[in-house]
Amino acid sequence: KNNIMTENFPEQADVVVLGTGLCESMVAAALSRIGKKVINIDRNSYYSSQWTTFSFNALQQWASFHQTNHSNHKIIEGSMRIPLFEENVISNVFIHSCIPEKNAEYFETKFEEKTDQKENNINESVEEMVNVFPEVYIETKLDKFNNPVHNHNPNTSFKNSDNPTMNSYHSANQMHLDTKILSNLDDVIPTDFENKILDKSDNSNPLNLDNTVSNKSDNTNPIKLDNPILINSDISPMNVKFVNNKKSEKSISCQAKVLKGDGITLEDFQMLSHKFNLDICFKLLYSNGPLVNTIIKANISHYIDFTVVNRIVMFMDGAVVEVPCNRSDVFTSPILGVIEKRHLMKFLTYCFECVLEESELSEELSLPFVEFLKTKQLSESLQKFIIYSIAMVKPEIKALHAIKEIKYFLMSLGKYGKSPFIWPLYGIGELPQAFSRMSAVFGGVYCLNKNAEEICIDFESNKCTGLVIDNKIIKCEHIVMEKSYLPSYFKSSPKAESISRAILITNKSLLSSVEECLTFMTIPPVDGKINLVRVLELGPSSSACPAGLFILYLVCNQDQTAKEDLEVYTKLLTEGCTSCLANVSNDGKPRLLWSLYFNQNSDCFYENLPENLFVGSMPGSSLGFQAAVKEAEMIFKSIAPNENFMIPVPNPEDILWTDYDDATSKEDEIVNTEA
Repeated sequence: KNNIMTENFPEQADVVVLGTGLCESMVAAALSRIGKKVINIDRNSYYSSQWTTFSFNALQQWASFHQTNHSNHKIIEGSMRIPLFEENVISNVFIHSCIPEKNAEYFETKFEEKTDQKENNINESVEEMVNVFPEVYIETKLDKFNNPVHNHNPNTSFKNSDNPTMNSYHSANQMHLDTKILSNLDDVIPTDFENKILDKSDNSNPLNLDNTVSNKSDNTNPIKLDNPILINSDISPMNVKFVNNKKSEKSISCQAKVLKGDGITLEDFQMLSHKFNLDICFKLLYSNGPLVNTIIKANISHYIDFTVVNRIVMFMDGAVVEVPCNRSDVFTSPILGVIEKRHLMKFLTYCFECVLEESELSEELSLPFVEFLKTKQLSESLQKFIIYSIAMVKPEIKALHAIKEIKYFLMSLGKYGKSPFIWPLYGIGELPQAFSRMSAVFGGVYCLNKNAEEICIDFESNKCTGLVIDNKIIKCEHIVMEKSYLPSYFKSSPKAESISRAILITNKSLLSSVEECLTFMTIPPVDGKINLVRVLELGPSSSACPAGLFILYLVCNQDQTAKEDLEVYTKLLTEGCTSCLANVSNDGKPRLLWSLYFNQNSDCFYENLPENLFVGSMPGSSLGFQAAVKEAEMIFKSIAPNENFMIPVPNPEDILWTDYDDATSKEDEIVNTEA
């Protein structure tokens, strides 16, 4: 297939882009939009490069691949070879599972315990089974007065009957259900399953960037659900039958075990792999930040769904507590005293009104942030609150940079919710893909699982002239590449700065609440560590994991290996490995089920680049996307200095098909003449 793609490659392009990360995808989209001929090549078999999102099984394969060394530093005189992995971008990978790999006897015993029990309340259980299990074949006969069910996965067998009317209600003859499953329904499904699966709060509603968050509190289904959720009492009874095969039954058993939290195994995670969306790089979007504004400006917000990060917490006196995010919450919060609340509001007003361009030479703003706060006569507890819950920076950082972060925070408050942050449903990998779609719409050519072999350089003019792919030269005027593609010939420092990351799967939230929350927190250094750690917790409502589980992302600058840097914080937040074959109380910390630690190179220094070679950054340790957007715009302006960055995509109703109409009329004239 790749050979066929290479044969069909254009022999010449305006720009060749190596990698499909966020910066590269934004540049490709902006250049395609102004009519540049763009070819985008990625050596991986998936989009988004180091910004990607994986299913559980795919993440395990990715981690196993990076546990071995793939370095290659071949250089051919006269050209720079770009191997598949010029250096290991990912290192120090450590995978650990706190649950057994398999426990086949567990559910066989559970099913056998109630084989003689009668099937009671089957009709009431039908919709519950549909809610829980996506591997259901549903044959529905809707009442002619009711609307059909929306938002179903095309991969799930869901179809309307040829007869739209309902002749009668359920009967024993109409209902075809797997007897073995239904006879044990009460045992495997928790009684409070509906609250665990269905988030009926505002969090489940996808966010439209052009509007504020909907205030609907009814049972509104989020978009792109992977199973039809039938919770509307107006829907008429239906005929339902379950596919009687081992795979469907096994998947149902796995989801039920996860919901109940009893006897969970690694095999269950693998069976539910498609329900995980796990990011190898987590960042948050400021509601009024440059990336959100760029997405709106480009008119591609319909490519992505968002949800609000609606809870910010902090570690105080050994416990996780929620912190206020807006003015009303500040004055009702019990963690600050009355005087502290007034001092806080006064300080935030100062930060918001501070004109940083005129204050950059101020000696006061050159102080470490913690020293700067002392000059404002703030209490020690209030200083920690500002540093770790609002600025979210190291105490020793310059006050000028800290105030910039506070302004970002304040300017994004209240746009889509009380928190300044939003999160893309299905993960960060959706962001580069949205810009890739935009590029493809305007003629961008994409080829995955293909690597460039050489960069052709004219040393006299100090310019790149093309790339070699499968011994075929692709001529181009400009090359844009992710830093991981850059040959060592151009690198001035052998070791790149690195980030320590961890992905944890737990059985419940860090801070229990009636409604599921997306939670963010910053933890100061503990036990002799030197770096603060940022933590993001996601649940089923963000499409990050199956119902009954939660995902924790941890990130900090590297000091040692990722495991050594972050394991102490894992123990601080979770119970650690315990027996997962027995029921565990919901009291106390979440129980750690599975963990992955790894280091990711974030930056490197390079010099003597050809004039028309541009390098996009890797995901760093910064919280937002400001650096990536700024870099993408700078690269675009270097290639097309007289063009506007990210021209909006026209709406379908605004497109005038004049050329098409003219061409059609000319063809008709030719046909009539020949006739």
